[in-house]
Parts: sequence; structure tokens; C-alpha cells
Amino acid sequence: MSASSAVKYSLVVPYYRTPAITRMALHSMFHFATGEPEVIVVDNAPGQPESRMLDEFPRIRRLDNPTPRKGSERTSRRWTWASRSEEHTSELQSRL
Repeated sequence: MSASSAVKYSLVVPYYRTPAITRMALHSMFHFATGEPEVIVVDNAPGQPESRMLDEFPRIRRLDNPTPRKGSERTSRRWTWASRSEEHTSELQSRL
């Protein structure tokens, strides 16, 4: 076994109805990765037509995460900013 094939790691990819971008990312991960990565795709809109693209990658581990939220459509700019600020981290975590 070569050193590069002994490398073990996982890559987690959040997915929400962006097949073109995700297809390029997954292709790149498998083509350029060192070793054999475990690629986990979290599908935040399972059952949607765009999710069929994930079937092109039989090596991924797919986790369906149905949620009534619509990704960034419901993201508050206030909390996006706060999540990057160390002084607000504990407040944000208490609200999650």
C-alpha cells in the first residue's frame, strides 16, 4: 500500500439545490484527493429534482436532511455576522 492510499479523512459537503457547483466540487475532490477520502454529502433538499445529480457519484455517503427551512433564504444577516464574532459565540450557541 502506498503512502498516499493510506491517508484516511472525511470531507463534508453541504448541498442545497446547486447541482452545477456541487458536481464540479465532487469531481475535483475525487480527481485531486490524496488517498481515498470519505465524501459525505448532506442533502438539505432531498427529493428535489436537483438532488438526482448526486446519483452520478456512487462513492459518496449521502445524508438526507429534510428541513422546512430554505437555506440562505431564511438566514439572518445579523446572525451570519455574529457567528464570525468571538464575543457573540456563546450567545449564538445558546440560541441554537
